[in-house]
Amino acid sequence: MNNNSIARAPRAHLEHREQVAVVNFAGLMARQYPELGLLYAIPNAARRGPALASWMKAEGLRAGVPDLCLPVPRLGYHGLYIEMKREGGNGPTKDQRCFLRCLGDQGYLAVCCWGADQAKRLLLRYVRGEALEIEDAPKSKRPRDAREWLRKADEVKRLAETMTFSAITEKTGLPRTTVREMLKSRFPTYVQDYLDGGGKSPSTYH
Repeated sequence: MNNNSIARAPRAHLEHREQVAVVNFAGLMARQYPELGLLYAIPNAARRGPALASWMKAEGLRAGVPDLCLPVPRLGYHGLYIEMKREGGNGPTKDQRCFLRCLGDQGYLAVCCWGADQAKRLLLRYVRGEALEIEDAPKSKRPRDAREWLRKADEVKRLAETMTFSAITEKTGLPRTTVREMLKSRFPTYVQDYLDGGGKSPSTYH
């Protein structure tokens, strides 16, 4: 084993531990935010022999695809992709930067996180529908309507104090799926009870 291989192994192990910590955190928080249970890994960085690598490439393996995906729409984004790097480590490769940029162009929030703590903060802020920090969403990748989405979500929350789900969709003119998404971002634990009950007693969902 050459020196480069020896150096790569510890770095890979560190990134592995960081990503495991993020996935475990999402699993725990899924009790409060069920959408986090949809977080899944894309094993592009796994070590594999030439035969298996060729097999997987034929099946659609792509260089640069981010490590984690949360297929949950929030803040005007279609979903969230995270490229994990160890804290203080190297930045994304050319292929990774290209893929992140292309995902951003298609309406996804696609970012690189250095360390588990940054990824955990991002996941929570995203699933709560909170305004994202600068490092979470570079200005060039933010959808133009993200701030408007937040404003409307606050309006939906206010209307839910006294109105049913159907009445909210009628008053706001928003699609039912959008209203449901906004309610989930504001009433993450109890929204299903609210929707199942027809939204007749929303004041209990705080």
